[in-house]
Amino acid sequence: MAKYKLNSKGEILKTDFEERYNKEDYTAHLAGAEKRLKEMEAQDRVYVAKYENVARNHPFVLEESEERRNAIWLYHENFVASKLIGQQIKGLKKAIKNTKNEMKEIEKQTGIKF
Repeated sequence: MAKYKLNSKGEILKTDFEERYNKEDYTAHLAGAEKRLKEMEAQDRVYVAKYENVARNHPFVLEESEERRNAIWLYHENFVASKLIGQQIKGLKKAIKNTKNEMKEIEKQTGIKF
């Protein structure tokens, strides 16, 4: 279980762990970022290939007015976004609950009131 105490500035110190970093941590982070960049660039090429494929195989998409394509796209984009944010809301509610529990434990161990 985490241990909490207050320092002379009134800051809460969580004392059950210590974080340390070394050169390898930074080089690994950089390598990871560079790998993600390559993956994102490759994904962009996939997106372009997909929309070109849709246009080639379903030319009626291009026959729709820009207004109609935009309306369909806006509907779909927001439909999908609503599903995704629902998942994020669920996760955030869990995080809030965990933080409240941790704050109760801090109050119990240190006497500080939030």
